[in-house]
Amino acid sequence: MQSEDGLFAALEQLQAIRESKRGKTRQGENGVAYSADNAAKLEEQAHACVRMLLEVRMRLLMETEPSLRIEKAKEYLKFGVARRISTIERCIENVFTLFPTNTTRPLASETIEDVKINIQAHTMNVTGVLDNWAHVFCAETGANVKPESVGLFKEATKKLLPERLAAYLRDSKISEWHKQYAKDYRDSLAHRIPLYVPPAQMTAEEQQAFNDADRKLWDAIKRHDFNEVERFEREKDSIGTPAFFAIHAFGEAAPIKFHPQMLADAMTLSELSKHCMAEIPLAPQ
Repeated sequence: MQSEDGLFAALEQLQAIRESKRGKTRQGENGVAYSADNAAKLEEQAHACVRMLLEVRMRLLMETEPSLRIEKAKEYLKFGVARRISTIERCIENVFTLFPTNTTRPLASETIEDVKINIQAHTMNVTGVLDNWAHVFCAETGANVKPESVGLFKEATKKLLPERLAAYLRDSKISEWHKQYAKDYRDSLAHRIPLYVPPAQMTAEEQQAFNDADRKLWDAIKRHDFNEVERFEREKDSIGTPAFFAIHAFGEAAPIKFHPQMLADAMTLSELSKHCMAEIPLAPQ
């Protein structure tokens, strides 16, 4: 039987092989999720959304923050809302760079991990922006709201909001986006099952072939036969088509195509933030 130290040494050598392949995207003819026109449009819209979020962030810092009276409100705006929007900008750039919309072959497992990290950071910060805006209004009004009751969609906070903003948040488009998607995905990420991007989509036959190659790969690792390890790594990498979707728990939520969803989130946050900014400075109570 192979020693534990020997197995760890084998795994370290395998990692070195994987490092040498990191960042290489394999292209082919299968697995296209978007038409060429739609892929190009998504890439163009990604650049536009990042610019749009940057413009919102600059307005927050240069126009809205100076209009606030309370230091705590300024803190939530500058180090909460604006900082989170900056993170979302970078998440969009990273995902579209790591997983281009015209990808046609499954990505390396390390690349998929980086995509998941950025999608998870995006999701958490989307709802974080909403909560930070709620804190801005609670602090600026001087209301004593319990921490668990702070939230743009929570009754204790909604009572404090200007009517135009409250009416916007009641609109079915924004309220359903929050209830059916943003809150559900954030809650699962924080408390239940984290968001997942499958390494590939496979037919039943492809899944069997993948499992067989994986078993043979681990047998080769145990034998320290790294020529065979590389061969089975290549075999696994060639199976299936890219999965352009993310999901948390199968059976609990519908998969989302993350490229357009991230852009929709960016546009929603931009619109929501503009509605919030329009109410500052607050009218006297």
